[in-house]
Amino acid sequence: ALKNATVTVEGSSTVYSTGPGAADVVIGGLASGAHDITVLTPDGQQLTQSVSVSVGGDSPIAFAFSAPPVIATGSVTITVTKNGAAVPGASVTITAQAAALTTNPSGQVTFTGVTPGTYAVTASKSGQSVTQNITTSAPSSSLTLALPADPPATAAVTVTVTDGGAAVSGASIVVFSGSTSASGSTDASGTATVSGLPSGTYTVTASTVSGRSGSTSGVVLTAGSTATTSVALSAAVGRLDVTVTRGGATQAGATVTLSGTASRSGTTDGSGNISFTDLPAGDYSVSATFSTTTPAKSYSGGPVAVSVVSGGTAAKTVAIS
Repeated sequence: ALKNATVTVEGSSTVYSTGPGAADVVIGGLASGAHDITVLTPDGQQLTQSVSVSVGGDSPIAFAFSAPPVIATGSVTITVTKNGAAVPGASVTITAQAAALTTNPSGQVTFTGVTPGTYAVTASKSGQSVTQNITTSAPSSSLTLALPADPPATAAVTVTVTDGGAAVSGASIVVFSGSTSASGSTDASGTATVSGLPSGTYTVTASTVSGRSGSTSGVVLTAGSTATTSVALSAAVGRLDVTVTRGGATQAGATVTLSGTASRSGTTDGSGNISFTDLPAGDYSVSATFSTTTPAKSYSGGPVAVSVVSGGTAAKTVAIS
């Protein structure tokens, strides 16, 4: 007997049903003669047959339908991985079913009762997701979804640049090791943080627009952490070339003395010249002396004022008499 089938009689608007108990349908009050009876099954099959009815008689009629096809379903096992390892606690959906499942400690979920077909499977966790199609079959199918790999951990270093103990803002920072390098610029407090570097041992350099520079080597960086180091700019130095003359000619062997920002002294060469290198930038006074034995006589000249700038070369002539 067929449950929940509907029965209609040609020419009548009354609809009869076998109901959930699959009982026979009794249709009364029909006039004598032929009547078309139509039965519609829940799965859409329909048959119409004619029955002859006589007054006071009982005219049974039977309808035989083919059994609905049995569609085999299967299970679908999804494994979620990341960086090659199982991912527990990931949410997995398949378009064949409405509910999402959560992966177990082995990174797996299994959907059951899935009709063979092609479906989209999505796995997500912690803001990352991946979607891939799967064509399923009975009794079982499986698919592995790999979430995007995390980028490798990197290291950072915070650099403080000083000049005579004072912070230097706007200094250019370069952190390098072999062909690997990264750069930055110090802020108002004289610090800069340079990140995105692999673990290793680095050299840190600092330079200013005025040409000052300094470096620190052997800075060890470890992925996942931030190291600290400092770079002291080298002293602001320049060069001073001095020529000593006597009577219009250059004077060899004259003693030249500097005073001011720093003190230096030396003797002119055969051409009457002397050079002072690595002088701290600043203001100086230059004096020169020379003595002869025959006849015994002393000569002197200066002081002559001169300024030495960082990275520059100044020149002065001191005449002695």
